[in-house]
Amino acid sequence: MLMQTHEARLDGLRKELARRGLDGFVIPISDEHMSEYVGSYAQRLNWLTGFGGSAGSAAVLQDRAAMFTDGRYTVQVREQVSGALYDYEDVPATSPAKWIAEHAPEGAKIGYDAWLHGIGWAEEAEAAFARRGIELVPVDGNPIDAIWDDRPQASLAAAVPHGDEHAGRSSADKRSEVADWLKQEGYDATVVSALDSVAWLLNMRGSDVDNTPVALSYVLAHADGTAELFIAPDKVTPELTQHLGNAVTVRDRAEFVPALEALEGKRVAVDPNHAVAGIFHALEQGGASVVRTDDPTVLPKAIKNLAEQQGHRDAQSRDGAAVARFLRWLGIEAPKGGVDELAAAAKLREFREAGGLLKDASFDTISAAAGHAALPHYKVDEDSNIPIPPSSIYLVDSGGQYLDGTTDITRTVWIGPGEPSAEMVERNTRVLKGHIQLDMQKFPDRTSGGALDALARGAAQKEGNLLALAVEAARHDATLGEISEAMEDAFGRYDTLPTPVKGVYAEAYADDDRYAQVVEGVKAVERRLGHKPKLMVAKMGQDGHDRGANVIASAFADMGFEVLSGPLFQTPQETRDMALAENVDAIGASSLAAGHKTLIPELIGLLKEAGRPDIKVIAGGVIPQKDYDFLRDAGVQGIYGPGSNVVECAADVLRLLGHNMPPAGEDLDEAAE
Repeated sequence: MLMQTHEARLDGLRKELARRGLDGFVIPISDEHMSEYVGSYAQRLNWLTGFGGSAGSAAVLQDRAAMFTDGRYTVQVREQVSGALYDYEDVPATSPAKWIAEHAPEGAKIGYDAWLHGIGWAEEAEAAFARRGIELVPVDGNPIDAIWDDRPQASLAAAVPHGDEHAGRSSADKRSEVADWLKQEGYDATVVSALDSVAWLLNMRGSDVDNTPVALSYVLAHADGTAELFIAPDKVTPELTQHLGNAVTVRDRAEFVPALEALEGKRVAVDPNHAVAGIFHALEQGGASVVRTDDPTVLPKAIKNLAEQQGHRDAQSRDGAAVARFLRWLGIEAPKGGVDELAAAAKLREFREAGGLLKDASFDTISAAAGHAALPHYKVDEDSNIPIPPSSIYLVDSGGQYLDGTTDITRTVWIGPGEPSAEMVERNTRVLKGHIQLDMQKFPDRTSGGALDALARGAAQKEGNLLALAVEAARHDATLGEISEAMEDAFGRYDTLPTPVKGVYAEAYADDDRYAQVVEGVKAVERRLGHKPKLMVAKMGQDGHDRGANVIASAFADMGFEVLSGPLFQTPQETRDMALAENVDAIGASSLAAGHKTLIPELIGLLKEAGRPDIKVIAGGVIPQKDYDFLRDAGVQGIYGPGSNVVECAADVLRLLGHNMPPAGEDLDEAAE
């Protein structure tokens, strides 16, 4: 009998779990390909709980249950999911695995569908559960499917070829590139399970998932350039078979697991970020040697060829025209009243279809009026639909899936006839400033957008505790340099210069013979060069104090050197540029946090590239003795740690500049002139 309520469905799931000897179960929004969007047949979380967001999960125990969502769905989950049935839990503050470990009894058996979870999640959850005496159990068939009587079937829509004129490369060429990679790495095959990767590799498209032109299928690509496509037979047309050619064997999707289990002794590459745990289990059960590595299609798919670039430009142009027409229509009609959220979304779709080549929306249009515009990822439906009030804010976030490209565009507009309040203008300006700051960021390798988001928000808006924001960025793996760059973009750089003090060393060493020798040596070098020997004192990297720089600059200036002090926090490039502009003879470089092993060699390399290897580079500061040989091999010509005699340092610099400076205690050799 069809269960009508979410309470009844939750009760039915618990009974099914008990029948299987399970004490709990984890339900994600996912499919067998770990897709961002899933077909209706895979909307298990929505069916069970009523939650309609695109990201979330639930954990069900026999005596309690919880919903897990991030900040985008704080409001939505409370509107759609009953608090009497589920606790509301925030991600990433907690997770299903943490929650289960805290609430499940010792000895509990927690089920999960290995064809909906990544291998990383499964292994981490298994380890977390083991510490609490809880067992993670892969289920044989999803228990929700057993009680979902009217569950839709997976789409059987035909898969279609994607022409080379749009793809820019043939499928054979792409498969050859993957085969070359497999042979180079010593692998026999790779499993391509992400639907967009399958679509790219075979130049194949489909309509099995809303907003995404993909076909439910897997590919097993081999080192000899052949491939096996696992897809429901009803989806295969003669046109597709002809397009794929003889090198691609088309097999029933149901044969995928047996094919994996038949790879005994083979080295098979699988991407743990895109392949579900069930794939790893099947390969290991069959005796294959599984290598966890990146999907070989991801990078070449991201590098767009000329045809794809032009297609994207054409799609953006076509889409921009449609949005412009929509905004004009909205500006005329909405102030009159009578336009609601669904009507606006439908009108925008109409303008897009009129432009041609539209296959689908690229995601569910966020058509949000009044308070709905403040809800991240709001999804309008018949129940939530409201009129767009005149004199209010309206947000539309939408995009199109065109044959030649995909678009995503957001606009927040004021609906007349009245004027926005001062508060609305001020807050819109703050958001704009935040976008500008994020747009200006330089993201080094490994940096995720989330790593700098909080910091850029606080910097742009001049609000929030910067230390707390920096700590939050560090939790997202932002480096100290990346955090500093984000704040520099917002506030500018602290540009104080070291300030040497004149006469201190000259007075203290007035009667010192060695000091006098160095002063005479400086004069001799000046006569030979035609100018005073010029030393630049550079403080690179995160070295934020200038005490040592002031000491060196003051001492060398008193001994007759011309001293140039660079600003704090210089980069090697900035140091190089300043040294070239000022035509210095030597650079005294210092840094903190082990920067001497990266920044100073980089500076030397930049000087060589600029054709000035003659500029001598010396290093000072707290440098471990074990690093001296490394620096000398890198081209550093003098190293002076704590306790070095500044007068002897100056004597060494004179020798580097070609002066026959005698060792301490010997007479000055005037022949050096």
